[in-house]
Order: sequence, then C-alpha cells, then structure tokens
Amino acid sequence: MSYYAPYQAPEPPPPPPPPPGAKGRDLLSALVVAVAVAAGGVVLGLAWYLVAPPLPLRKVEGGLAFVSPQPEQLAAQDGWFTILGFVFGVLAAIAVWALVRRHRGPLQLLALLIGAIGAGFLAWQVGIHIDQDEYSQAVAAAPLGTQVERPIELSSSTTKACLQKRCITARGGDILVPALGGVIAYAVLAGWSRWPSLRRQEDEHERLVQGGGWPELGEVRRDGPYFPQQ
Repeated sequence: MSYYAPYQAPEPPPPPPPPPGAKGRDLLSALVVAVAVAAGGVVLGLAWYLVAPPLPLRKVEGGLAFVSPQPEQLAAQDGWFTILGFVFGVLAAIAVWALVRRHRGPLQLLALLIGAIGAGFLAWQVGIHIDQDEYSQAVAAAPLGTQVERPIELSSSTTKACLQKRCITARGGDILVPALGGVIAYAVLAGWSRWPSLRRQEDEHERLVQGGGWPELGEVRRDGPYFPQQ
C-alpha cells in the first residue's frame, strides 16, 4: 500500500520592488490633480452665478432693507451652491479616477480633497465678485425707495467669531460641499474596484509574478496539481 503526501503549494515569491521614481511620479500626479480640481472652481462659481437668484433690496434711510420679511433668495443662493458643489465633487472624483488611473490610491484621494476645498473657496470668490461694481454704483445712485438687486452671497453659512471686540466672519459648510461629494464618490469607486491596489497594471503584474494567482470567475485552470499538463 502506498501513501501520498498532501500537496503543498510553493511559497509565492515576494512582490517586486516598485520601480525607481514611482513615488515621485505619484507626488507629481497628486499635485496636478489638486491644481486641476481647484481650478475647476472657476466654472463652479460661474454656474452658481447663472442659476442662483439675486436678492432684491430697497434703499431706505440709513442703508438697505429687505423687500420681503423672509426673502427666499438667501436660502436659494446657499441651496444652489450646495447642489452644484456636490455635483462638481462627484464629477471631479469620477474624472480623476478615470483619467489618472495609474496613480490611484490614498495620495490621489488627498489631492482630490485639497483640490475640492480650493474649488469651493474659489467658486465662492468668483460668484460673489461678479456684478459687485455695478451693484455698488446702483446703490449709490438710487434714490430712496428704489429697489436694487444684491449679487449672490453665501448667507446662512456665515459664522462670526468675536474676540476682544474684533470680529472675524468665516464661511464654512457650503464651501466644503465639493470636497464631501468628491470623497464620497472616490470612496464608492474604490470600494467597487476589483483590484486590491486600485491599479490594474500593478495587480496583474503581481499575479503573473506569483504564478497566476487565483483564477478569475468562469476561468478553468489546467496547470494546477489536480490538472497535470498534457
């Protein structure tokens, strides 16, 4: 009677070291991604200006007053910035994922986050500075009782911090919405990726080095211990 020892798969070889200069290329790619996404804030600001309604005001003694006791334009301006900002973040994440696929990973996500924050700030600055000169001239020249339209602004997200009679007005929340949309979309894409490292070429190369790895779905392997080669 003969006995057969159980088959033991050989230890896979260690993964090959990254090629020289790979980290430098990843850093350069992350820098390009951050700058490109941040520059997209100009388009976001123009889109916000085109769709958000201006705020009607009436010139009175001592300044300006609301035409309506509860103007809906304030909420509409913030709402449109939030909607457009989230869509912008999602589209930016999809574009970065598809166009810069060779450098996917945490560094690319960080670059997308920084770029989206910059895009939100830039969009806010672009939107609020359009028509500002015309608005100032109209207010100065308008007689009492005349209605003027104030350009768009982020109002409900304004936070005022005062310290020793000095106040600083800061705006958050809405400006960070593009970053929120970008991070969520990139995380979803990474979660559904079939490649552990998120980079197809690296995973395929490692699989070949280690002897082919596990077969894909529907693939029949004929070179294993139970299927000797003919």
